[in-house]
Amino acid sequence: MEQSTINAVESIFEKGLSYLDAGNYQAALECFDEALQIYPHDHQLWRARGDVMYALERYDEGDDSYIRADEEEIANFDRGLEFQPYDRSLWEARGNALHNKKRYEEALISYDRALAIKFDDSETWVKRSHSLMELDMYPDAIASLDKALEFQPQNADTWREKGNILAHQGRFEEAVNSYNKVLALQSDDYSALVEKGRCLVNLERYQEAIDSFDRVLAAEPDWWATWEERGIAYEGLGLDDEALKCYETALQIRDSESGYTWISPDTLWERLERLRSKRLAHYDSLIANDPNDWETWLLRGEELSALKQYSEAIESFDRVLSIKSDFHNIWFQRGCAFLNLGEDREAIANYDRALEYYQESPMAWYYRAITLSNLEQYQEALINCDRALKYIPQASEIWETKGNIAWKLGDFEEAEQSYAQVLAIEPNAYQALFKRSMALIQLQRFEEALVCHLHSNSLETVNPEDEQDCIDSLQYGQSWYVWAEELIHNGSENYQEANILLDKALEMTPEMEEAWNLKAYILLQLGVYDKSLAAYDRALELNPRSEHAWFNRGLVLEQLSLYEEALSSYNKDLEIHSKNPQTWTNRGRVLQNLGWGDEAINSCDRALEIEPEYDPAVYEKASIYAIQGNIELALENLEKAIQIVEEQNLAETVNYRFLAYNDPNFDNIRHDSRFQKLTTTQLTVYG
Repeated sequence: MEQSTINAVESIFEKGLSYLDAGNYQAALECFDEALQIYPHDHQLWRARGDVMYALERYDEGDDSYIRADEEEIANFDRGLEFQPYDRSLWEARGNALHNKKRYEEALISYDRALAIKFDDSETWVKRSHSLMELDMYPDAIASLDKALEFQPQNADTWREKGNILAHQGRFEEAVNSYNKVLALQSDDYSALVEKGRCLVNLERYQEAIDSFDRVLAAEPDWWATWEERGIAYEGLGLDDEALKCYETALQIRDSESGYTWISPDTLWERLERLRSKRLAHYDSLIANDPNDWETWLLRGEELSALKQYSEAIESFDRVLSIKSDFHNIWFQRGCAFLNLGEDREAIANYDRALEYYQESPMAWYYRAITLSNLEQYQEALINCDRALKYIPQASEIWETKGNIAWKLGDFEEAEQSYAQVLAIEPNAYQALFKRSMALIQLQRFEEALVCHLHSNSLETVNPEDEQDCIDSLQYGQSWYVWAEELIHNGSENYQEANILLDKALEMTPEMEEAWNLKAYILLQLGVYDKSLAAYDRALELNPRSEHAWFNRGLVLEQLSLYEEALSSYNKDLEIHSKNPQTWTNRGRVLQNLGWGDEAINSCDRALEIEPEYDPAVYEKASIYAIQGNIELALENLEKAIQIVEEQNLAETVNYRFLAYNDPNFDNIRHDSRFQKLTTTQLTVYG
């Protein structure tokens, strides 16, 4: 292909990419098709075309484009190898491409051809081992890594990979030797130390495993999984108390991580629970010998509290109080048990008894503040925080709680000062940094707020130049919009603060369609429907195809009970996103509200044509049939919706049994025993 033709294809391709980035998918598609007419063998063009097809929700055509892209990428290598059959780098690159496409057996053939040309290329031997591992050919993969190490024996990464495969195969002694090779080359390789420790646990060499984990935790004390593994090693030595401390530390670190998602089964909690139950049995045996041993009753109550068996813990504390009624710590712990049971007033009464015996108990004052906050007695809660801080002024968690309570009162000045106190004690307390930035937004101290927000998002030190760059960016409306968008999409749901930022963005750039769209969404979440509708109308005035605006506008109109207008809005959205099952489902709900039941069912069926397991559409059909009094079809669809979410492990997030039980749309069939059984049966939990 001549250079002028290559330049023309590249120019059209770049133009198409710019359209794609701007969301102008039809124009991008025209560019890519034009370029492919000139040169149909460019795999990047086919891949970009696939991206456009997916954006246009033309998924089958998108898949065809991706398949063609894969074919052309390999064909390009083959064309090159016709002229350069002994080009090792081409064979290796072909192997890499085939491996990435999960065509592992073909990738091996390419790697072998590359090695036939250059036998001592350790990198290719390593890549060859990766394909062998994907084919579960572990002995061959190890042999391939051994070849790599023959030519490059000082490569720590290769030794680590060999160790990982050996460990996976249960060859723990050999794996330890491989990890020792890694550590001889890189003594601070913490991943190798952790893996070595795990192998040593499997070899029942527990003290060596603990030594390995200790080296990791000395540098990375927040690695909760390593604390758990250290606990397993201590259990192996029969040192249950040490193991329990490790599990408690692991649980505390893990549960404080904002990005952590609980996964069933929770083996860490199970380990901790088993050891605590063992300790509890010991206390029971001591009490059997001496029922008046109040110290053991106390330890028993503390153990039950730690196991979250709060009612039983209270019974143990009561036995202590029957012997020693003036012990303030028992009243305090009893109050905490009631707090965890949600019995706030009973908790307050217990904290008061604790303070009768010991006025200077900071924790009693602190937990009293927390409980008062639960009861929405915020002013008194603040006073209690101050009483606690009088005795322990460096307690950052109390300052943070005080800030949270002040926030609930709308006293942003007090909240900001409290969060500042947290940061004076713990400069890298990221939650406090973020909360302080939100308080500063409310106080209109935007430059300070942005710098604080910058620090809250960075695990590394932020230099003054970065801070100044952020401050300088506030002269542009787009920066205010990006800041607001980040607040919404990071899961914090700081809608009020994001709305303040968007007002600043629109003050600078009133024609910013995406800012109007986001503002409308925020107002929808805040329940300010009339203003949300006005904002969506403004976004659509600027761009009639504004992303998700017609759909969300339909949601607003539903909330305002303007069903005919909502129907029109959903129809508009379907002109743009014809294969959105959610829009078809919502459209069905609106049609039912307008009294058009058959059309409503048809709309839900359109959603299910697009996505046959789309549970919201199935539930909506059940609801519509229930309104119509069609018991059989209502029950059939409700049962199907429940079955879908349970099979897809969504039962913890979508509970259709509970929804239907409380949904007035099912009132017509509520008397039916089958409905009652279906909505009261315990949910199946998959793990």
